[in-house]
Amino acid sequence: MTRFEGLNLAELMAQMHAIEVPEPVAFSPETIGWYVLGVWLLVSLIIVVIDRVMTYRRNRYRREALAAITQIESELPATEQAAAVATILKRAALTAYGRQVADLHGKHLADFFRQSAPAIGSLHDHADELASMAYVRQPDMAPLYAAARLWITRHVV
Repeated sequence: MTRFEGLNLAELMAQMHAIEVPEPVAFSPETIGWYVLGVWLLVSLIIVVIDRVMTYRRNRYRREALAAITQIESELPATEQAAAVATILKRAALTAYGRQVADLHGKHLADFFRQSAPAIGSLHDHADELASMAYVRQPDMAPLYAAARLWITRHVV
């Protein structure tokens, strides 16, 4: 500390050197790995978006069937509702599974409902009623509406 003794403030400031500022940090990645990771993430995102769009388009018939059932429930008289819902279910089955379900009726149609939605226990209880609802007037449509909506939303194609 002896070399600074007796110096005034101006002399001390003259002995100071300038502050060295480090080089600015680059915001671009410096290795190829970051570019590879970026491209991989971008491609993955594009694949996920394309898959979501295709799934949305494939499930259009489900949305239309659910809207039709809601319309039937609110607009048709009770005596015509069962046949209209049966028509909607058959149309949805034809769209999802093709012509293989065109000639199904009765027990075979009920078995088809059970097999196409195996994880839904409540649907299994009402599959026979859903299959025969075009021919029989249903006194209580509430559980059948619920079963029809369940099948439409959860059947496996």
